[in-house]
Amino acid sequence: NNYKLIDDLKANMNVSTTLNSQPFGEESYYIYYFKKPKKEKIEAYSSAQRTKKTDITIIDGPTMYLVNPVNKAVQRINLLEATWLNSSQFNQMDIYYNLSEFLNSHTLRKNEGDSDSKNSIMAIDATPKTTNTLYTKLELFIDYSKGLVVKSLLFKNNSLIETLEIKESKNMPNGAWVPVKMIKTPMLTSGNMVNTLIYSDIKVNVGLTDTDFDPQKQ
Repeated sequence: NNYKLIDDLKANMNVSTTLNSQPFGEESYYIYYFKKPKKEKIEAYSSAQRTKKTDITIIDGPTMYLVNPVNKAVQRINLLEATWLNSSQFNQMDIYYNLSEFLNSHTLRKNEGDSDSKNSIMAIDATPKTTNTLYTKLELFIDYSKGLVVKSLLFKNNSLIETLEIKESKNMPNGAWVPVKMIKTPMLTSGNMVNTLIYSDIKVNVGLTDTDFDPQKQ
């Protein structure tokens, strides 16, 4: 029910990375846009002031568009071909906005051992019904007091390959809970990499339209 309260979202997003606990690269600055059920846009900027746009990435379901904000050139990428997934496996937004499709394409089981009823956390193992090259199991941790997926673990052949966890969340005026701080950790053999995403100036239901996600109109 939490996600039913969010038709669209706009927020500043700062991304920083550490490798083996040391800063790795420079902090990056973005504006993130979302429109249900599966449109996303990320505008990259050269500084925290967000005055000079350097790149635009748009994802519309299984299609990604890379837009040059200077010459308006558009590159189209078919993500299904790039990832060797089918449409029922590709978009994890289905967990939030197309639950019936997600349920139809995965087998679900409650993970009693990882659930934490004291803190209102339910763990669910989702196994894709059709084999794909990306993952063999997705474990979701749901805070049912907020209706928010607060953590996900991606497994391939019983090996953990990535974690994504919401460390801080915010209750919006309309009652919806949204992430404020997220930690994304890919499991690399070359070291311990941690990506931190910080969201600020978060606004929901601002009236974004399909035009805002049209690569030809950026």
